[in-house]
Amino acid sequence: GSTMNTEPFIKYGIARFTLPMEAEEKKQEALLDYKNGDYDKALSKFTMLSNNGNLDAKFYLGIMHNEGTSGVVNDVLALELFKEASENTKNIAAYVEYGALLESIGGDENKIKSEYWLNKARENIELFEQQAANDPFIKTALGYIYEYSDDDTLYDSDKYFYWINQAAKDGHPQGLFHLSFIYRNGIDHVVEKNQEKAFKLMQTAHEKGLVWATVELALYYLAYSGALTSDEISELGIDVGAIKHGNSQVEKYTKNDAIELLKEAENRNYSEGSIILKHFLTSIEKTEREEQERLTKLEEQKRKRKAEEKEQEKKREKERVAKPTCSTHSEIWSNCEGEWNFEGGDKYIGEWKDDK
Repeated sequence: GSTMNTEPFIKYGIARFTLPMEAEEKKQEALLDYKNGDYDKALSKFTMLSNNGNLDAKFYLGIMHNEGTSGVVNDVLALELFKEASENTKNIAAYVEYGALLESIGGDENKIKSEYWLNKARENIELFEQQAANDPFIKTALGYIYEYSDDDTLYDSDKYFYWINQAAKDGHPQGLFHLSFIYRNGIDHVVEKNQEKAFKLMQTAHEKGLVWATVELALYYLAYSGALTSDEISELGIDVGAIKHGNSQVEKYTKNDAIELLKEAENRNYSEGSIILKHFLTSIEKTEREEQERLTKLEEQKRKRKAEEKEQEKKREKERVAKPTCSTHSEIWSNCEGEWNFEGGDKYIGEWKDDK
C-alpha cells in the first residue's frame, strides 16, 4: 500500500494548538504586567493580541482605554472593543463593561442596548462566577452586577461587597475604587462606614493610575481646603472630620493640590475632570474676584477716611492759627484758645468765643 504524507497534518495540528497557547501565554504576561503597574508593556501586548483577533485581549484593552491606564481615556475605542468582545465570546464581564459604558454615554438607543447586555450578564450569573475565580477584572464586573441589578432576586449586597473586596485584595485599581465608595457610604448590615479607609483606598487607586480615582481624590482635597460648601461635601458623602481624625497627612492638602489633580485628569482626556475643573476654577476665580473687590472697597474707604481726617486736621490747624491764645488778664475771652480752671478743680481747654 501507499504511504500517506502526514507532515502537513502534523504541522497543521501543531499550528492549531500552539498559536492559542502562545496567545494565552502572552495574555498572562500582559495581565502580570498590568498587575505590576507596568501599563505600557501590558498595553503593547494586549494591543498586539487584539490586532491578531484575540477577543479576551479586546476586553482587557477596552478596560485600559476606559479607565485611563492606557495613558489617556478613549471611550470610543473602549466601546468598540467591548462590543467585539461581547458579540463574539462568552466573557460575561465584557457584557457588563459594554452595558455599563453604553449607559454612561446615555441616550435612548444606548439605554436599550445597555439593558440587553446587562440582562444577558444576569442570565449567565453561574458562568460569570466561575470566570471570576482568578481574574480581578471579572471580579469587579461581577460585583457591579450584584449591586446594580433591577432584578430583586439577583441583587445581593453581601456578594457585591465580597467580589469587590476580592478584586481590591488583588490590588486591582477598579476594585480599590469601588471598595472606597463602599466604605464611604457603608452598606446596611454588611459594612460600616469608615471614612479614613475610604480615603486611603481612593489614594491607592489614584497611585495605580486609575483616572476616575484621580478626580475623586481631587474632590476630597477640595473638601479639605474649604473650597466646597457643606452641602456639596454632604452630597459627596465625605465626612471630612472623620477622615482628618488620626490622619495628620490630610492637613497638608490644598485647593491647588486639587486643581493639579483635575488638570492631570483633563490632560488624560477624562471629561469629568475637565467639567469639575472648569466649575471650580470658575467658582474659585469668582470667589477670588469678589474677595479682591471687597479688599479694594475697604482700601478705598480707608483712603477716603484718611483724606477726610487730614482735611479735618488741616481745618483745625487753620482755626488754631487764626485764633490767638486767650490772655490770662482778660475778664472776657473772645475768639481765642485757652485753659480755664474752675473753683471745684475742673479744667476746660478749648476755644472760646463771646465768653462761651
